Amino acid sequence: LYLRFICFEPDMSSLVVKTTEHDKVDIWMDDSLELFLLPNEADLTTAYHILINKAGVFFDGKVLGPNDRDATWKSKLEANVRKEANRWILDVRVPFMSIGINDPNFTGRLVAEFYRNRFRPGKSMHSCWSPTGMGYHFCPEKFGFFILN
Repeated sequence: LYLRFICFEPDMSSLVVKTTEHDKVDIWMDDSLELFLLPNEADLTTAYHILINKAGVFFDGKVLGPNDRDATWKSKLEANVRKEANRWILDVRVPFMSIGINDPNFTGRLVAEFYRNRFRPGKSMHSCWSPTGMGYHFCPEKFGFFILN
Protein backbone atom coordinates (compact mmCIF):
# COMPACT_ATOMS: atom_id res chain seq x y z
CA LEU A 1 0.00 0.00 0.00
CA TYR A 2 1.55 3.29 -1.11
CA LEU A 3 0.22 6.57 0.27
CA ARG A 4 1.28 10.19 -0.14
CA PHE A 5 0.25 13.00 2.18
CA ILE A 6 0.88 16.65 1.37
CA CYS A 7 0.70 18.84 4.47
CA PHE A 8 0.58 22.52 3.62
CA GLU A 9 2.19 24.67 6.28
CA PRO A 10 2.51 28.48 6.17
CA ASP A 11 5.27 28.50 8.82
CA MET A 12 7.58 25.52 8.35
CA SER A 13 9.86 26.77 11.15
CA SER A 14 7.06 26.27 13.69
CA LEU A 15 6.65 22.53 13.14
CA VAL A 16 6.86 20.57 16.39
CA VAL A 17 9.03 17.44 16.56
CA LYS A 18 9.88 16.16 20.03
CA THR A 19 9.81 12.41 19.39
CA THR A 20 13.04 10.99 18.01
CA GLU A 21 12.67 7.30 18.95
CA HIS A 22 10.58 4.55 17.37
CA ASP A 23 7.35 3.46 19.10
CA LYS A 24 7.00 6.33 21.56
CA VAL A 25 3.27 6.76 22.18
CA ASP A 26 3.44 10.54 22.66
CA ILE A 27 4.43 11.01 19.00
CA TRP A 28 0.85 12.19 18.41
CA MET A 29 1.87 15.42 20.16
CA ASP A 30 4.29 16.17 17.30
CA ASP A 31 3.30 17.52 13.92
CA SER A 32 2.39 14.11 12.57
CA LEU A 33 0.13 11.98 10.46
CA GLU A 34 -1.92 9.18 11.94
CA LEU A 35 -3.22 6.21 9.97
CA PHE A 36 -5.77 3.60 10.93
CA LEU A 37 -6.04 0.68 8.48
CA LEU A 38 -8.76 -1.96 8.84
CA PRO A 39 -8.50 -4.63 6.15
CA ASN A 40 -11.41 -6.70 7.50
CA GLU A 41 -14.69 -4.80 7.21
CA ALA A 42 -16.42 -7.48 9.27
CA ASP A 43 -14.16 -6.72 12.26
CA LEU A 44 -14.06 -3.02 13.09
CA THR A 45 -12.45 -3.67 16.48
CA THR A 46 -9.09 -4.67 14.96
CA ALA A 47 -7.03 -1.97 13.28
CA TYR A 48 -3.44 -1.25 12.37
CA HIS A 49 -2.38 2.09 13.87
CA ILE A 50 0.57 4.11 12.57
CA LEU A 51 1.77 7.60 13.47
CA ILE A 52 4.62 9.28 11.59
CA ASN A 53 6.08 12.68 12.45
CA LYS A 54 7.68 15.14 10.07
CA ALA A 55 11.12 13.73 10.93
CA GLY A 56 10.04 10.29 9.67
CA VAL A 57 10.01 8.76 13.17
CA PHE A 58 7.05 6.45 13.67
CA PHE A 59 4.92 4.48 16.11
CA ASP A 60 3.18 1.32 14.94
CA GLY A 61 0.75 -0.78 16.93
CA LYS A 62 -2.32 -2.93 16.52
CA VAL A 63 -5.67 -2.02 18.04
CA LEU A 64 -7.41 -5.17 19.31
CA GLY A 65 -10.44 -3.51 20.87
CA PRO A 66 -11.58 -0.26 22.47
CA ASN A 67 -8.99 -0.39 25.27
CA ASP A 68 -6.64 -3.10 24.03
CA ARG A 69 -3.43 -2.40 22.10
CA ASP A 70 -0.55 -4.56 20.89
CA ALA A 71 2.53 -2.35 20.65
CA THR A 72 4.67 -5.33 19.56
CA TRP A 73 3.15 -5.35 16.05
CA LYS A 74 5.63 -4.14 13.45
CA SER A 75 4.40 -2.59 10.22
CA LYS A 76 7.63 -2.94 8.24
CA LEU A 77 6.71 0.41 6.73
CA GLU A 78 9.00 2.63 4.72
CA ALA A 79 8.59 6.37 5.13
CA ASN A 80 10.16 9.28 3.34
CA VAL A 81 9.56 12.88 4.39
CA ARG A 82 10.41 15.86 2.20
CA LYS A 83 10.25 19.44 3.34
CA GLU A 84 9.51 22.26 0.92
CA ALA A 85 9.02 25.99 1.44
CA ASN A 86 5.33 25.76 2.36
CA ARG A 87 4.65 22.06 2.96
CA TRP A 88 5.96 18.73 4.12
CA ILE A 89 5.26 15.61 2.15
CA LEU A 90 5.11 12.09 3.51
CA ASP A 91 5.39 9.08 1.23
CA VAL A 92 4.70 5.85 3.07
CA ARG A 93 4.72 2.22 1.98
CA VAL A 94 3.00 -0.38 4.15
CA PRO A 95 3.35 -4.00 2.98
CA PHE A 96 -0.04 -5.66 2.55
CA MET A 97 1.19 -8.73 4.46
CA SER A 98 1.93 -6.62 7.54
CA ILE A 99 -1.75 -5.60 7.74
CA GLY A 100 -3.10 -9.11 7.23
CA ILE A 101 -3.62 -9.01 3.45
CA ASN A 102 -1.84 -12.00 1.95
CA ASP A 103 -2.57 -11.24 -1.71
CA PRO A 104 -0.02 -8.75 -3.15
CA ASN A 105 -2.56 -7.98 -5.90
CA PHE A 106 -5.40 -7.30 -3.46
CA THR A 107 -8.40 -5.45 -4.85
CA GLY A 108 -11.37 -4.38 -2.80
CA ARG A 109 -12.38 -2.07 0.01
CA LEU A 110 -10.08 -1.00 2.80
CA VAL A 111 -11.59 0.82 5.78
CA ALA A 112 -9.27 3.63 6.86
CA GLU A 113 -8.86 6.95 8.57
CA PHE A 114 -6.08 9.50 8.26
CA TYR A 115 -5.46 12.33 10.73
CA ARG A 116 -3.10 15.26 10.68
CA ASN A 117 -1.96 16.41 14.11
CA ARG A 118 -0.68 20.00 14.11
CA PHE A 119 0.58 21.78 17.21
CA ARG A 120 1.24 25.47 17.73
CA PRO A 121 1.86 27.40 20.95
CA GLY A 122 -1.31 27.31 23.00
CA LYS A 123 -3.38 25.21 20.62
CA SER A 124 -3.59 21.97 18.75
CA MET A 125 -5.34 21.31 15.47
CA HIS A 126 -6.48 17.96 14.19
CA SER A 127 -7.93 17.32 10.77
CA CYS A 128 -9.04 14.08 9.18
CA TRP A 129 -9.85 12.53 5.84
CA SER A 130 -13.25 11.17 6.85
CA PRO A 131 -14.80 13.48 9.48
CA THR A 132 -16.13 11.48 12.41
CA GLY A 133 -17.63 14.23 14.56
CA MET A 134 -16.01 12.57 17.57
CA GLY A 135 -13.53 14.00 20.07
CA TYR A 136 -11.26 10.95 19.88
CA HIS A 137 -9.49 9.36 16.97
CA PHE A 138 -10.43 5.67 17.09
CA CYS A 139 -14.09 5.42 16.05
CA PRO A 140 -14.02 2.92 13.14
CA GLU A 141 -17.78 2.90 12.67
CA LYS A 142 -17.35 6.43 11.30
CA PHE A 143 -14.22 5.82 9.20
CA GLY A 144 -14.24 5.99 5.44
CA PHE A 145 -13.03 3.43 2.95
CA PHE A 146 -11.21 3.41 -0.31
CA ILE A 147 -11.28 0.91 -3.13
CA LEU A 148 -8.13 -0.65 -4.52
CA ASN A 149 -8.40 -2.02 -8.04
